[in-house]
Amino acid sequence: MTAYTDEKAARALIVRTARSLFTRGLTHGSTGNLSVRLADGSLLLTPTGSSLGTVEETELSRTDLNGKHLDGPRPTKEAFLHAAFYRARPGAHAVVHLHSTHAAAVSCLDDVNPDDALPPLTAYYAMRVGTLPLLPYHAPGDISLEPLAERTARAHHAVLLANHGPVTAGASLEAAADAIEELEETARLHLLLRGHATRSLTPEQAAVLAPTSPRRPDDSGRGSPERRKSPVPQHLTPVPTADLVDRYGTELRVCDLQFRQFGAHRSFAGPVRTVFCDEDNGLLRDLLRTPGDGHVLVVDGGGSLRTALVGDLIAGAAQDNGWAGLVLHGAVRDSVALSGLRLGIKALGTIPRKSAKDGTGAVDVPVTLGGVTFHPGDVLHADDDGIALLPENT
Repeated sequence: MTAYTDEKAARALIVRTARSLFTRGLTHGSTGNLSVRLADGSLLLTPTGSSLGTVEETELSRTDLNGKHLDGPRPTKEAFLHAAFYRARPGAHAVVHLHSTHAAAVSCLDDVNPDDALPPLTAYYAMRVGTLPLLPYHAPGDISLEPLAERTARAHHAVLLANHGPVTAGASLEAAADAIEELEETARLHLLLRGHATRSLTPEQAAVLAPTSPRRPDDSGRGSPERRKSPVPQHLTPVPTADLVDRYGTELRVCDLQFRQFGAHRSFAGPVRTVFCDEDNGLLRDLLRTPGDGHVLVVDGGGSLRTALVGDLIAGAAQDNGWAGLVLHGAVRDSVALSGLRLGIKALGTIPRKSAKDGTGAVDVPVTLGGVTFHPGDVLHADDDGIALLPENT
């Protein structure tokens, strides 16, 4: 899904979705707000003081990615929250915020785990929501929430605002609405089951279904959209990048960065998965502990050489779980041990200092390195000469 290119159709979709949410009791009065990201980078939002049951297409507001009002009526007072999610999640093209009754009730409970406000009671909650952080209370419209929301949204597409309500982001408005409805229904189940012995999904069962899991099925059972996107074998034979340039010419996307080689496999290839992080390797560590199925993990670590994103333990997990290679826009450590691993590893350099492991960042979002944007599902070939991405539909 790309940003919405047809503004008229996007306006109609927002109004249609708003009406549906309102008439089915998922919001009330003048609470809740919706937005989509347009192809020009601006945001289309429901206005302040409006009811999702009566808002019209001509009444929608437009802001930039920093929440600055561009045209239309004054936007929702929580426009800054929408903008924070879009900045944190480049692959998100819609955000939904509701004051739905049961989710709001959970946000008021005193015994909620702030790291994960709801248990994974059902498979569809694990698939569509996953982990749900509870953000501390801020008054509606309090922009001091913005930096915390943006940091949290890098790793989570859904959050619960304390004493307030849920927020979800998605690749489409339909996806964001589906997630927030699943969240509301799970909150209702959670409240109904309080005081009863409850059997949630095990951590292992939930992890397989999580939105970032490479083994996660979609509703049809055919595999997630990201995995279907690239119809390639699980283990690709690398082709010399110079040969690929000769074959495809300017159609081939070649990364301009100069990486060093660290793994035993100096040539490697596979479909791409991505992580964005900043001196924090919690997300990539957890991802590399799951089956890689011949994928190459491309990590945008901001080019930092202050801390190492990967050492021998994390790289060893990648080898054991069938990942084809790692491309790290950052540093590694344990370089002698890395040289013996049956894995392709490219990084900028080495540093013995460890990274944080808080899990901040984002998984499977577009990342741009060396003049090339890597999308999940792209097919990457790497060797001593460099890194190349095959043309689409090759």
